[in-house]
Amino acid sequence: MDSSYNATVGSVIRNGQWVVSSSNDYRAVQIRSLLDSVNIGGRDAVLWSNDLVVNLRTIWESIRRRGTSQPWIPLVWNKFHIPSCSFISWLACRNRLSTKDRMIDIALAVDPVCCLCRSSAESVEHLFSSCPYTYLLLRACPFAITLYWNDWLSGNFFIDNLTVFEKQLAYLYITVVIYLVWRERNSRVHDNGSMTVGNLHRLIKQMYREKLFSCPLFRRKLSDSPHLSHILY
Repeated sequence: MDSSYNATVGSVIRNGQWVVSSSNDYRAVQIRSLLDSVNIGGRDAVLWSNDLVVNLRTIWESIRRRGTSQPWIPLVWNKFHIPSCSFISWLACRNRLSTKDRMIDIALAVDPVCCLCRSSAESVEHLFSSCPYTYLLLRACPFAITLYWNDWLSGNFFIDNLTVFEKQLAYLYITVVIYLVWRERNSRVHDNGSMTVGNLHRLIKQMYREKLFSCPLFRRKLSDSPHLSHILY
C-alpha cells in the first residue's frame, strides 16, 4: 500500500479524497473497493454501536444480557421499598437464601426442622408462607393478600382488587415481614433468639410506619384521606 506500519488513516487522504496505492495486490484492490463506500467526515469521532455520544449507559445497554422480567419484581422494587427488605426478598424469590434445605443440599450437617414452628422442614416456601409463625404475621396485613409462595412467584399477590397505591403499601408490608422473619430465623439459629409473633408484629408495624411517614407521597395521601391511618397501627 506504499505506507508505513505506523501510518494513520489521514495519510491516505488528500483534499478530502482517498489517495491509496494503485497496487494490483488483491488486498489493495479490496481496500480500494471498500473505501468507495466510506465517506470522509470533517473530523474523527469515537462511535459505539453507531452512537456518537458514548458513556457508561451506552456501553452497558449494548453489552448487558436482557431477559424476561420476573412476575414478582413489583414486590421487590415497590414505590415504598426499604433497600434491606427488598434485598432479602429478592434473594428469597430467587431461592438464594441459606435455608436449611439448601444447606443440606451442599452436605452440611444441620437440623432440617424449621426453628420457628418446629413442625416442618425448613425451605424458602415453608418459611415465608406455610410456616404458622409467618402465616399469622401475613394475615395481619392491612390488605387481603394471597398466602401461598407459588402464587407470589407467579405475580399473584392480592385477593381483592386494589388500587396501585394500595398494592404498593401491601408490597412494603410483605417485604418487611420477609426481612424480619428471616432475621428472627437467623437469631434463633445463631443467637438463641425467641421473639414471639406478637412482639415481631409490633416491630413490623413500627418499621412499616417509620418508612411510610418518611415518604412525602404517603404523607400527602394521608392528608387527603385520613382513613389511611388505620393501616399504620
